[in-house]
Amino acid sequence: MKRDLPARLCYVLLVACVPASMLCAVWLPRSVQAFLSRMAPGLASFVVSITPHYPSWSQYFCVQTLAALIAVCAALYWVSGGEIRLTRRVLTWRHVFPALVGGYALWAALSYLWSAWPYATRSYVIRELPFYFLCLVAMLTCAKEQRWLALARVFVIAAFIQAVLQTCVIWDTASADAELRAMFLRGSLSSTYGLLAVGAGALLLCLCSAGAMLRSKEARRASSARLFLAAACLTALTLAVVIAGIVRAYGRPLRVAFKKQATFYSNPNFSSAILLTGSLVAVGFLLHACLRLMRARCAGDDGPGSSDVRSAFVVVASVVAVALFAFVLLAARSLAGAVAAAVAGVAYVICILPVRKKHLIASALVAVGVAAVLLVLGSEGLRRQAFRRALDPRSTAHLRVIDWLAAGELFAHRPLTGWGMGTWPATYSRFKAPLAAKLPFTRDVRPTHPHNEFVRVVTDLGTVGLVLYVGILAFAFSVSYIGLRDKPLKLRLIGYAIWAGVLAFTAQGMFGKAPMDWSFSTNYWVLVGVLASASHWLGRAEASEPRQDKVGIAPTGWLILCIVVVATGWAWWTWAVGAYKSTLHLKTAYSHQRQMHLRVRGRAHFSQFKSESAKARPRCLWPDVMLYHDYLTGWFLKSHREWTRAARQLEQLQETAPELLNTRLFLAECYLHMDRQTEAVAHLTEFLRRNPYRPEAYSLLAAISPDAATDALERHVVSRLTRKEDQVVEDYPTAEEVRLLLNFYVTTDQWQRARVFVKKSRDFYATAQVRHKVDVYRQLRRLAKSYRTRGQQQLAGDVEAAFPEAFREGANA
Repeated sequence: MKRDLPARLCYVLLVACVPASMLCAVWLPRSVQAFLSRMAPGLASFVVSITPHYPSWSQYFCVQTLAALIAVCAALYWVSGGEIRLTRRVLTWRHVFPALVGGYALWAALSYLWSAWPYATRSYVIRELPFYFLCLVAMLTCAKEQRWLALARVFVIAAFIQAVLQTCVIWDTASADAELRAMFLRGSLSSTYGLLAVGAGALLLCLCSAGAMLRSKEARRASSARLFLAAACLTALTLAVVIAGIVRAYGRPLRVAFKKQATFYSNPNFSSAILLTGSLVAVGFLLHACLRLMRARCAGDDGPGSSDVRSAFVVVASVVAVALFAFVLLAARSLAGAVAAAVAGVAYVICILPVRKKHLIASALVAVGVAAVLLVLGSEGLRRQAFRRALDPRSTAHLRVIDWLAAGELFAHRPLTGWGMGTWPATYSRFKAPLAAKLPFTRDVRPTHPHNEFVRVVTDLGTVGLVLYVGILAFAFSVSYIGLRDKPLKLRLIGYAIWAGVLAFTAQGMFGKAPMDWSFSTNYWVLVGVLASASHWLGRAEASEPRQDKVGIAPTGWLILCIVVVATGWAWWTWAVGAYKSTLHLKTAYSHQRQMHLRVRGRAHFSQFKSESAKARPRCLWPDVMLYHDYLTGWFLKSHREWTRAARQLEQLQETAPELLNTRLFLAECYLHMDRQTEAVAHLTEFLRRNPYRPEAYSLLAAISPDAATDALERHVVSRLTRKEDQVVEDYPTAEEVRLLLNFYVTTDQWQRARVFVKKSRDFYATAQVRHKVDVYRQLRRLAKSYRTRGQQQLAGDVEAAFPEAFREGANA
């Protein structure tokens, strides 16, 4: 066996991970699905049976398989003589990166010992270990310049194919949806066609003028390159105008179609990092091809050679790729993508500028950013306005603000070690900000991540984990930036594109979870390892290829190789194949979950749901999903009045995740029907202390102590009948809360308190400038109507007698 064969296989398998992480998803448009169902129902059912519930799992399974093969090839290289080269090398600063990645993985695994939710920590560590391994493999196998360029080509091609398929999904979704078709028909591209005509006219004028001005052969040679570059720029500008016109005319239906079937990107935000990295690399190839054509023309080549044709093809292909990437990115309309695009684009431009200018521009941008932040924080009006915009319920920014406030509390309680890998779903509600209950879209929400990778790391793994994580990125960015400065132009254009692409991943990760998501973690960690491989360029010549001589394997080497193969095979069978089967069971459980509410066969579906959930649990790498299954089991038993079984299930759930508030609410209802009123009151009191915005909690408390429920709801409602000058979020009583409080007053015969509340409420809403006003007289009329519907004529008459003005106003209206 030749010594270099396993090393080459490691590199080839690593490169194969890039398209596997993007393309290995089962995608069939509706038309193809219908055709298969008619012509080959067996094949259609087979495709459905092997498709997991989560689209990214098939991609992750392929990456797991490739990582296992890489581990075997690496062991084969080591036992066949590779260990000689490793043992002779003295430890240097280049080993800092493997130490950082290994330390981060080890610290994540050790967090199991102090984890607030050990099941989640085990799942997260198992599912993320392949990414750290691939990062180290990339660092060791991609030291050669040609491998950087080859990986960049594979990345762009895979991203382009994925973008093409996603565009087909958008088209298929739009064509199959009547509402979307109507929205597309209402759009108009008249302005785009006009701009396209102007661009084509300008291009034709440029060509004619240049042809008329050229006289000599030397002038033609020197000017043809400029002419080609100008034509390429105008073509790109024309394509940009067309794309902008399409998005302007059909932006809303494109966004809706993308959200309905984000097959390959899972979420509109997740597309940004892949698209931006592919775009930047394509731009790098485009710039190099244009410069190469210019140099060839200026050198005096009479006819076009094969290199000229190849360069022209690269220019055309790059322009088409960037245009498609821009279309999908604009169709997603991701704010995080826009921020990442700005950061990565500016970084790439700065990196390829001359040294003096780039330092000045970078310093100026940092100064402007710091000045802007200080200006907002220093001005009370700007600061309040910024908070109001960030907490606007109509956007998703307020979700991130609430998550980050909770993360601050989590970090304050465990600043050094954190709460354990993947424990965010179970620990969030313990320290979520009181402001979360005041915003309608953050009430009763159990987020699975804090929408920020750095926040996730610091809450899960503490300061130690954050230092290791930041150290990994700092090493990769710094050594690659330094190593690329004296490399050939082509490698600098492509290398800095990869550098800016990783920065796009990092910037997008500050607003979402792209590096954490399975279908994107492969690209993120592989590219980080590729950047770190530049450390092999510093201080010595480029690494040479391993020797080609044949080597044998000693008996000890065979023993080590067998141990590695067995261990890797066991891990692959258990946590790749076994976990894949688990996702298929989750898919079946989900189909039964949707039918559990049926009256006739609801219990049968519930039994199937429990069975499939139990089969999925041992190898499931989605801890928050299993937590939700436990929650659904308790909800179903409670809904069917099986109070004892429901209480037992919910008590187990509370032991697993003690801070899930809905568990307390359900337990209180079970204890109420089991005549365990003291425990029910304790759970309701704690629930209302943390979330006083749930009317059903007051109703349950009223069944035990009407006076306590009335007092608690009155404090909650009346305290919000005021408007403060520095108020950031509008938090006023809702119509349901007002009606429930009036009902408590009526049923407990507290008419004087009811009159005081009605007057105060009417006075407040008559003068306050609020968005959603509550007409208390209307709520009185609705309350009396509900009494009559339930046959409580006496209560309805009492309400009419106590507030005759409310019913006279209603009659006049």
